[in-house]
Amino acid sequence: MKKIFYTEHKTTFFRLWIKLGFISVSQSPNKPHLSRCGKTQGLYDFIFGFSLILLLISAIALVLPAKKIQEEKIYAKVNVTDSGGFDLNNTALTFGNVQRLGTSTRSISFENKNNFPVAVYASAEGDIKELLDFEKVTKLNSKEKKTIALSVLASEDIEERVYSGNVTFSMFRD
Repeated sequence: MKKIFYTEHKTTFFRLWIKLGFISVSQSPNKPHLSRCGKTQGLYDFIFGFSLILLLISAIALVLPAKKIQEEKIYAKVNVTDSGGFDLNNTALTFGNVQRLGTSTRSISFENKNNFPVAVYASAEGDIKELLDFEKVTKLNSKEKKTIALSVLASEDIEERVYSGNVTFSMFRD
């Protein structure tokens, strides 16, 4: 029968893990390892424990989602028709009238006013999503300005009607 809990008074980090049953060893915990003995045993135990703590912190950081700094949702609209035209609107992302096989492009400027780099993630929803072409991730250094171009590409076989939806820009610390 394997004894999991040992009764010894010296409890270094390594021996504590042995006592809890997480590490199985073939030799007795009362005997020092052949390559480690005396005063260096505590140093090795500390390095082992510290490495485990760093590994745990790294794993948690990878699993937890990054915190959003800012998010903007903008209404977007295009009218696919047999005649061209444009629409001026400062509160929405409007592409006006676009003919089949035509394109229309609008630009949105971003400025990183933070003292650290950020990443701006763009996504679209609604029926306009299938017509939009844009860069999904844009990285900005501290105090940098960039422009993201969004284009509507109307194919030849697309139905003539109004397409709408939302474009969301989410800013995260990079």
